[in-house]
Amino acid sequence: MSDRCIDPVPFPRRLYNRPALDWIDYRIGRYPEIREALLRGLDAEPLLADWTHRGADDAGIALLEGAAVLGDILTFYQELYANQAYLRTASWRESVSDLVRLIGYRLSPGLGGRGTFAFEVKGETAVTIPAGTPLQAQVSGLEAKADFATEETLTAYPWLGLFHLYRPLDFPSIGPSTSRFQIAAPDQDEDPVAFKEGDRLLLGVPDPEGDPVRLIDPELVVLDGVEDLHGEAILRIKGGLRRGASVPQLVGYKLGRSLRHIGHNAPPSVTEVSGSDDDTTVTQTDISYIRSLDGSTPSLSKSSTGSVFGGEFSRRDLEARFDRRTSRAPEGRLLGLVADPVLEVSPTIGSEDLPVVPEVDDLAQGSTIIVHGRLQSSSASGELDAALLRTAEELRPASYTWGALTAPSTLIRLDSDLETSSDGKSYDEADVRALQVHETLSPLLVLEAAPEDDESQTSGHDLYFLGSPEEAAALKQRALLLAAAGEEPLCATVQAVDDLQPLLGGRLHKVTLDAELDYADFPNGALDDAPPVLVYGNLAEATQGKAEKEATLGNGDNRATFQTFKLPKAPLTYLLDPGGTPPEAPELQVYVDGRLWTKVDSFFGQADDAQVYIVREDVNGESWTRREVTLNPGG
Repeated sequence: MSDRCIDPVPFPRRLYNRPALDWIDYRIGRYPEIREALLRGLDAEPLLADWTHRGADDAGIALLEGAAVLGDILTFYQELYANQAYLRTASWRESVSDLVRLIGYRLSPGLGGRGTFAFEVKGETAVTIPAGTPLQAQVSGLEAKADFATEETLTAYPWLGLFHLYRPLDFPSIGPSTSRFQIAAPDQDEDPVAFKEGDRLLLGVPDPEGDPVRLIDPELVVLDGVEDLHGEAILRIKGGLRRGASVPQLVGYKLGRSLRHIGHNAPPSVTEVSGSDDDTTVTQTDISYIRSLDGSTPSLSKSSTGSVFGGEFSRRDLEARFDRRTSRAPEGRLLGLVADPVLEVSPTIGSEDLPVVPEVDDLAQGSTIIVHGRLQSSSASGELDAALLRTAEELRPASYTWGALTAPSTLIRLDSDLETSSDGKSYDEADVRALQVHETLSPLLVLEAAPEDDESQTSGHDLYFLGSPEEAAALKQRALLLAAAGEEPLCATVQAVDDLQPLLGGRLHKVTLDAELDYADFPNGALDDAPPVLVYGNLAEATQGKAEKEATLGNGDNRATFQTFKLPKAPLTYLLDPGGTPPEAPELQVYVDGRLWTKVDSFFGQADDAQVYIVREDVNGESWTRREVTLNPGG
């Protein structure tokens, strides 16, 4: 085969690089080209014409391939070093440093980072975190954890480690649509009352005269459940209220058993048959259900007057019940008489007596009893729906007869009678069929409408902190970190804490921040349904670096100039100082004979006796100072 048919081997390659390239091509060949060139040289040697084996198992061929590998390595590093020789293509820090030194420049040192660290404290006691406290954090892009140190002393409080803030609340009045209530009194921390679904409450407007003896416009409600709002029990009732006007508060009681007044289920009349077989008279006497509230309700005799019966029984009914032949009436028929309504009660019921059924024996003396019903006036028209509050001073078993009904009962002796006045009228009577007697299971409750998120405000600077007044006071002028999932944390500072208007029993305090916030991120709710934004209050600013102990760099001759001392630890931390020239400031303090010297960037223009020093870094990152120095802690 002619040599003209063989492609030439591109080794050594002719190098050409145009100006302004980011990388210089400086390899004259790689392993394939070098190996091919060596084998062709072997084939062209007449003395080796008989050497025709080219397999890798041949020692000579293996030697040539090893030489090609070596050539590949050498050309690789030649290209690498060639690129480090030019400022545009240099990638090693030491290469760049050496190159810029040739033209009178030096590299700025690497700057240490800054970070904000949030501390959480266990227990109930505040902890002081001194300045310079060492910390470690995993920083993105670094394999090992980075060292940090706090800049200032921090007082960390357990309740500010991780907490929540809440949007403003609206405190409405109680109206017809109100179905959620908070307990304003008694204090549920000191005197709690247990509630559950199905509990009954009797609510009304408080008596304007002070200590309530009755509830105005009372109504019975049933609990649908109990919620929690920032530790406050919120009572939710079934349905709404029937009242029309809005009121700021309602008062009432949690109810136990409900009893009825004796006689409420008595038959409406008493029937008596008198006379002989030949002359029989049936008398139908209607009974009264009215009892006196300010006086006795005695047993009365029946009226002797009557009228022809025209009530519940017709004449035909009476004739069918009795044999007409026995009647001596003028017409030969039975004469039925109806007496005027009378009240038959035995024994007499006093004005302070309250006989109730069914009979009970476990009512507590001294407990509050509520008599609820419609009251009447003996001197005026109209009725009053009232709930009268009385104290049970005495309880004893009794038996009462009301009309045709005789039943065992419990007599409750009240602390006062049941007569009451309203709008200039005295209500001194009541229909016992309309009276209910309620046992109370709580002290007097003062209820307000439950607070709700103030939907009229969508954003603002005011949020609310849940805690004691002392805990809220620790927030003044404090930096906070607000973190929401998937968003960048926001730093804000508390500008003010409102100490004058705490809410929800003094547990909710308004704080004003220097940042405007979206209130949708800070909803109010149950403790187990926390807002989506987490708030950190124990914050400490820290700078990257590790504080070292004081170290003596050495002794020097005061007559010598430009004495150089190496710092024992590397690298030295530099932080950004916007007011400095250059802006990179080393975290280093140098003392000579116990005096703090001043760092300068250059000795140019300095007096011979100036107590100054300079700091320089070499290509290996080692730091050096010039002049006799002593390293102070914190360097």
